Amino acid sequence: MHEQPMYLFPYCFTTATKPSHLLADTGAVTSLITPSQAALMGAKLQPLRRAVVIHGIGGQALLPLGRIQTTISFEDQRPRHLEALVMDKFPTSLILGLDFLSCEQLAISFSDRARHLCDTQQ
Repeated sequence: MHEQPMYLFPYCFTTATKPSHLLADTGAVTSLITPSQAALMGAKLQPLRRAVVIHGIGGQALLPLGRIQTTISFEDQRPRHLEALVMDKFPTSLILGLDFLSCEQLAISFSDRARHLCDTQQ
């Protein structure tokens, strides 16, 4: 079985109230956010349309509390639509998964040994 490489990169972004940290995770299928980070971003918790179970790295089953929709921007200040499942217990306040990275056509640049997101449409 061929496995896709997984890359984890920390980034900083700014909410209306303060800078926050996120993790760009190419091994995560879905973006995840904590309730406290969703509240900082002014995102309202919405019910799930159907039952969803998230499986963690160790195979444990996790149940989301709901979902949010909001916008996020990085160095380029371009607002990008974010949909994420709200999870109560995980160590990072926001994980950007492949759903966000591919939908927004963002890629991780390794060329200058810096960690930043680059727009693939440029």
